Amino acid sequence: MININEQRQQQQQQQQKQTETNDKEENIRNRITKTTAIDNNDINIVELKSENIDHHHRHRHRNQNTMQYLPRIIAIPNRSQLLIRILIDSSVLISISIPILLLCTMGKPYKRGFYCDDDSIRYPFIDSTIPSNILLLYSILIPVLTICINEFLIYRKFMSGFDLSSRYFLKNYLWQLYIHLIPFAFAFLGSQLITDIAKYSIGRLRPHFIDACHPKDDKGFVYDRFSTCSTPDVYVTDYNCTKNKNDNYRLKDSRLSFMSGHSSFSAVTLMYLVYYIQFRFQWRNIGLFKPLYQYLLICLIFYTGFTRISDYKHHWSDVLVGIIQGTIVATICAFFVSDLKTIRSSSSMSIRNNNQHNNNDRPNNIIIQSASSMDERTNPLDDDDDGGIISDKTTLRHDDDPESNF
Repeated sequence: MININEQRQQQQQQQQKQTETNDKEENIRNRITKTTAIDNNDINIVELKSENIDHHHRHRHRNQNTMQYLPRIIAIPNRSQLLIRILIDSSVLISISIPILLLCTMGKPYKRGFYCDDDSIRYPFIDSTIPSNILLLYSILIPVLTICINEFLIYRKFMSGFDLSSRYFLKNYLWQLYIHLIPFAFAFLGSQLITDIAKYSIGRLRPHFIDACHPKDDKGFVYDRFSTCSTPDVYVTDYNCTKNKNDNYRLKDSRLSFMSGHSSFSAVTLMYLVYYIQFRFQWRNIGLFKPLYQYLLICLIFYTGFTRISDYKHHWSDVLVGIIQGTIVATICAFFVSDLKTIRSSSSMSIRNNNQHNNNDRPNNIIIQSASSMDERTNPLDDDDDGGIISDKTTLRHDDDPESNF
């Protein structure tokens, strides 16, 4: 009899606990939950629950397996950390820029000789199809505009449903631009320095060298595009240019063929943008726009290189090496310098999978914090740790809002 009474009491206690659990879950579903945290600007971020429960149930099963994860939003460091990072980044970029400027203004390329019967340097001098200013315009402008527009859309969608001031939005938006544009600048400056070092240390003659220089050897013979070569086996090293004597830039530029600066610069900037699009373009319902955009950028890289060959500015090997070098630098910076590859964390995905099965009736907009402890998951903003607004592993999930499909 005692055992039977104990079993009944245990069953009653279990039923009571189950009833309390069901009541708590019902209260969570029916009330407006607010998770408030104060950032370093004293701005409250409030998580809002959808008011239409029927709408939630209607779309729950359709969207249960199609949860949207936006790319990661990086937290702003506190003021001292931010100043230190800006100082370090600026110092690095300036230290790369100074050698580039010195080589451009005061550098002297290696004086390489030539064979008088070398037809590869007897092409005519013509104007460039893509001048340097046009190259800089589209190689810098297209990536910068793409990054600015995409980060604005990401950040606006990430913070949808939150009561934020314009000052808060602008500050965090500029921070998102900073963490993506600084690695981009590091990439093309590093590639340009490698290109300039190769140009000035090798001093390969351009295909139009004879036409731009009209070299005069130590015997007084002047070579032009149509002159005959009486000593094809003689390697001419002692010569002076008789054409464009007052145009030092053109004479200097005629000995800077390897490697192609146009090819390397377009490759590093546009290939970096290709990687950015692959990692940061997470919009739905855009069909083939993403691969089409990437394909057009790659076509623009090759077109830039092809024009350098057809304009007799570079040999084909100069263009090939320039494209390879720019692509390698862009790949290294995209994967190892920037934050592009850290879009989703494995812990975020595991939390998503657990909550997908256990919490079907939760609010539409949920901040999920990738952390090991429950306390960290319930505090998506932690001003004491990193001084930031949003944690670097915080993702925004829209479970059942059909308008959240991009």
